[in-house]
Amino acid sequence: MEREAELGFEGKEWFAAVRVAKRAGMQNVLLTKSATNNSMGYSYQVTRARLLNPESWFLPYHRTEIENNPKLQQKDYYKNK
Repeated sequence: MEREAELGFEGKEWFAAVRVAKRAGMQNVLLTKSATNNSMGYSYQVTRARLLNPESWFLPYHRTEIENNPKLQQKDYYKNK
C-alpha cells in the first residue's frame, strides 16, 4: 500500500504491475488492477479485454524508429492498427 501511495503519480506503478504479471499465474494482477483503477473511464470489461494479450502491455514502436532501423520489426499486436 505504501508503494502505491509513493509511486502512484510517478507512472512507475504500471511497470511494477507488468513485472509481477509476467510471473506464471500472476497475469490477473495486472488485469484486475488496471481494469478497476483506470483513469480513462473505460468499463472493467473493455480494459480487461484489451489487456488479455501481453503484447498490448507495451507501446508500439514509432514509425520513424522502424524506418531508421531496418532490423526493428513492429510488434504483431500493432501491425494493422
